[in-house]
Amino acid sequence: MMPCSTSWATLPWLDAENRGHLREFVDRTIHTVEDLDAVRERAAVIHEEIATRLAERMNRTMYLLTVVATLFLPAGLIAGLMGMNVAVPGAGETWSFVLIVGLIAALAAAELAVMRWLKLI
Repeated sequence: MMPCSTSWATLPWLDAENRGHLREFVDRTIHTVEDLDAVRERAAVIHEEIATRLAERMNRTMYLLTVVATLFLPAGLIAGLMGMNVAVPGAGETWSFVLIVGLIAALAAAELAVMRWLKLI
């Protein structure tokens, strides 16, 4: 903007007082533009920070859902196999239900133990 101020001296209709006012206006405008640039840069940094936090939160949620699915998928497989319309060993016995539930609980406990041993949870 400085080259513009040197050309103001060549304007015959612009007196010294108005030239001073114009110079002040240009200086304030330049300062305002610089402030706006700084605000824009700060907004970009804040936007990146928010995006990073949202991504971290999404990753934690996906991790939790993966752990829950890992725990319940084998139980669903066993329950699905037991629900088929074929002869199942021990179907007529009263202890078979307790055995299957105990097997599912033991499998879930073993999965939790392995996950903790591997420091996944």
